Amino acid sequence: MDAQAAGQPDAAAIARLEARLRVLEDEKAIREVIADYAFFADSGQHDEWVSNFTADGTIELVGREATGTYPEVARWTGRGELREFIDDPRVHMTLEGRCMHLTTGNLRSRIDGDDAVAETYYVVLVKEGDSIVVANGGFTRLQLRRVDGQWRIQRRLRHQIGTDVALLRAGHPRPNGSVG
Repeated sequence: MDAQAAGQPDAAAIARLEARLRVLEDEKAIREVIADYAFFADSGQHDEWVSNFTADGTIELVGREATGTYPEVARWTGRGELREFIDDPRVHMTLEGRCMHLTTGNLRSRIDGDDAVAETYYVVLVKEGDSIVVANGGFTRLQLRRVDGQWRIQRRLRHQIGTDVALLRAGHPRPNGSVG
């Protein structure tokens, strides 16, 4: 009597279930990476925040942040520059301990082997005196890569609310003038 006749799943059915389980596990791990990004930034865990990226990881911000410190399009690449970004006393360090990055609402992700893309909205809340205010918000697109069995952020592209819609549709101008 074969496995199917005995009421047991065949090898193909087991392989399909394993593939579905792998996708669910990857999606959960990606959600955790995104949550860690926010939690590590907000709680001052800069080493952990930087290690959440690949060695060549990049953050690109499109749209001015509240302090006006950075240009309309700003980019940091590699763990050294990412560390400079998170340690910047003019921007992030002025908010640390009194801000909350909410980055997982409306998450959608696509996984292709060891590469993935996740898109989400984000909102940054900041304590100002006795009030909590919305300091920033917009859209985030993350490219992730599995490195040594762990998902890491390879590129985080943030478009702030109010950014020219044409930039969202066509990509945005890069410092070298190319678009994409």
